[in-house]
Amino acid sequence: MPGGGFHPVKLLFELSGEHPELPLLELSSVVEALQGGVPSVTRDSSLAVTETHLDPSHIGERIALCHRVCEVMASGPLDSLMDVAGGLDLGGSVAVRCRKVSRLREERCSEVERRFGDILAGSHPIDLVNPSTLVRVILGEESYLTVQRHEVDRASFERRKVASRPFFYPISLHPKFARLLVNMTGVGSGETLLDPFCGTGGILIEAGLVGAAPVGSDLRGDMVEGCGVNLTKFGVEADLFQADVGELREHVEGVDAIATDPPYGRSTTMGSDIADLYSRSFEVFSDVLGKGRRLAIIVPKEDLVDLGREYMDLEASHPLRVHKSLTRHFCLFRN
Repeated sequence: MPGGGFHPVKLLFELSGEHPELPLLELSSVVEALQGGVPSVTRDSSLAVTETHLDPSHIGERIALCHRVCEVMASGPLDSLMDVAGGLDLGGSVAVRCRKVSRLREERCSEVERRFGDILAGSHPIDLVNPSTLVRVILGEESYLTVQRHEVDRASFERRKVASRPFFYPISLHPKFARLLVNMTGVGSGETLLDPFCGTGGILIEAGLVGAAPVGSDLRGDMVEGCGVNLTKFGVEADLFQADVGELREHVEGVDAIATDPPYGRSTTMGSDIADLYSRSFEVFSDVLGKGRRLAIIVPKEDLVDLGREYMDLEASHPLRVHKSLTRHFCLFRN
């Protein structure tokens, strides 16, 4: 859903570094969903830079695998950034923070902070405790003079972990990765997002919190009931029903997005053969998902990714190692 109201600015995102590719995929999908059109994003170590007319906070409030959103005042050699800093008028007190993200950089952050602080002190009061504006000098492959516009509330994901829910099941996706799946689909505000293996509702909670219209189902009635309790706790409304994945055609059609983390062990697949379960699921997903829309799914084995390619176009597949016997593949398909 396109957004706007801000003149175009260059934004720098300090990505979380939890995976080499997934944070960038999430960011690109979110910006595309909010403004329309595929964004041009430049990668620099654990940084990403893009030009957009979106409010930085609108992006920052949605993404999970990121620490901060900053507006780029200038980039280039460090000395040239000092010249720019001398001409800034930030309208209040400031503090300077330096972060080094490239191992090739030899500068000491404490010295960089002192030098830029001295420059800014000529036209701004310095407040190291509660500044009006936080100036961040980021040392990647390139140097960036930025102003912090939003700090991602990473702690909020911890507050929604499974143990904090009224109804929980030991096997549950961490909220930051549930949000990642939702964001990978590019679902817009008010659009329907389906999780056909909803379990305790982690993905549906994140979908509702970003403004989507969640729809969930599960084979187990107790899961559907418990999922509803959890959604209520977090103020999320959803359309929930009990069904086998093969029965989805009877309940939904033309959904705008699917995000799901299907079961992957005998104890969680109710005895079903895992390859058969995934094959049936992909076939049904291709029928109930709107054409051109996306499915974000986690699969436990690479050969299961190939099952999905029989029904949809694979846009991305990134492995994330959980432990030595389990690697989860975060996949993005387009119908």
